[in-house]
Amino acid sequence: MGTAPDHLYQDYVMVEDTENCLIAAVADGLGSKISSQRGSNLICQLIIDFFKKEDVDRFAPCFTDNIIEEWYQFLSGKGVDSSDCQTTSSFLFFDKLSSRILMGTIGDSPIYFRQDKTDVVSLSHSKEFLNETECIGGRTRPHYRLKELEFNKAFDCLIATDGFADEIIEGREEGLFDYLESKYMKIRVSERDTMLKRELVSTIKGLNPDDKTLFYCWINK
Repeated sequence: MGTAPDHLYQDYVMVEDTENCLIAAVADGLGSKISSQRGSNLICQLIIDFFKKEDVDRFAPCFTDNIIEEWYQFLSGKGVDSSDCQTTSSFLFFDKLSSRILMGTIGDSPIYFRQDKTDVVSLSHSKEFLNETECIGGRTRPHYRLKELEFNKAFDCLIATDGFADEIIEGREEGLFDYLESKYMKIRVSERDTMLKRELVSTIKGLNPDDKTLFYCWINK
């Protein structure tokens, strides 16, 4: 969600839900970079493409490093300076066959999650010295901060760019999760995105000028 009709969106989100897996990718291009939208779009597409592969170990420690390497190689092959495409990146991968979950984040697009209706936990990076956000395309090549879980009875997850995450009140995350699940489980799947966008516009659009992007899901056995 941007701030005006002609607004250039730097956030990007992609979701792939198949018979065997659920993949969600959220990225926030750094606003000071001229091609940050391209960087955020590309990393989301690569996450979807890589995790759809079923002939590799998608939980291997080096697997997500390969995604980042492909991001740099693709831009280099197009003659594009990666520093002009800087972006944060966060993802969720749920392997429905093995009931394993992998989450990863780079930068200030946090992941909030909870298992079996316990406390909500945050997976995020803090800003580094000089208030610089860790990102793909920055001065050093980053690595995802990863969290792997075994799915048991229930799992819900929220991934947000900082335009939305900055408005989440610490200690109130559980109430937010309960609200989202109880409200949107009653809404038809085809209408959920539209309803959520309307709610964002009516409640937090004027609080800060950043793009506001989020992905929320709940999984129950």
